[in-house]
Amino acid sequence: MKFIAATLVATFITSTTWAYGLTGQWRGQGPLAINGVVQDGLCQMELDIEHTPETFLVARSYFKCPGMNFVNKPQKPLQIKDGKIYSGDKVMGEISEDTMKSFTLFPDGREQNYFIHKNEDGSLQYWDRVDWTKAYSTAVSGTLLMF
Repeated sequence: MKFIAATLVATFITSTTWAYGLTGQWRGQGPLAINGVVQDGLCQMELDIEHTPETFLVARSYFKCPGMNFVNKPQKPLQIKDGKIYSGDKVMGEISEDTMKSFTLFPDGREQNYFIHKNEDGSLQYWDRVDWTKAYSTAVSGTLLMF
């Protein structure tokens, strides 16, 4: 009987409180900058991240900013090998258990950069910049908490 109770407790603790690295459903807010100029008001942000030692996936991301909303489609999981993030054979950035830095270069010349870091207090620092054209860029940053 003690064995069954201990097993149930261990299973409950493992399944409900342990999550690797950046995994979680995150919600927070922060500023939007357009062409480097911070806009009035704050963006409301939500991220659903799945992170294992072998893969990284932003399953859902939503940004509601004054005058602009971003809803991103789920990405394909990125592979992790030796601290690098890969999409197929292409290196997309670096990752550790608490920090992810990545970039995407699009065929039309656009560039997107990401930075995500889990702070010691359990909050998540987020930064994302997209060069939509040579003359137009957006950057969103903020602090998010798990919900």
